[in-house]
Amino acid sequence: MPEAERNQWLRYAWNWVGKTDPNGHLEMPGSRVLSPGNREGPHWYWANTRSAACPHGFNTEETIREIWGRAKPPEANDQPKQ
Repeated sequence: MPEAERNQWLRYAWNWVGKTDPNGHLEMPGSRVLSPGNREGPHWYWANTRSAACPHGFNTEETIREIWGRAKPPEANDQPKQ
């Protein structure tokens, strides 16, 4: 998935979980094993911003920081308390 779509999907998932279940949680791992569709594809995912220290980062670090910086998803704030 292209970088912009990955970052948008994380925002969507965060909002969806908050809207669907205010007590739900979304895991955003910083690294994971990947199963690429071809042998030349990456075999590991790192959320880090791509840099000299992490040349294979997927640039999702700032999006995760932005999402986790929120108290809860915007939709969750509108949920009535039960």
